[in-house]
Amino acid sequence: MAGAFVGFISRSTVLDETEITNVAIDPAYQRQGHARWLLTQCLAQLSAGTVFLEVRAHNVAAQRLYQQVGFEQIATRKAYYQDPDEDAWIMRKIID
Repeated sequence: MAGAFVGFISRSTVLDETEITNVAIDPAYQRQGHARWLLTQCLAQLSAGTVFLEVRAHNVAAQRLYQQVGFEQIATRKAYYQDPDEDAWIMRKIID
């Protein structure tokens, strides 16, 4: 549908470090490549530096997407999320 809200991505950048704070796609549009498109467009706007994000430990689909675009898991934050309590994977991508 033309003009439909599909999703968004948000980020915060300070000097050469960026944190992707949210990637959200309307459930009706998930698994159609929209998150990948938003993510690659966001990354393309960045110059050299490091990009970080957190993802729920059970969110395997998001973890795969992030890994496919070059992120790697570097740590785990125990009980980072609430309702339900869940660990977060901290992921990083280095842009040359």
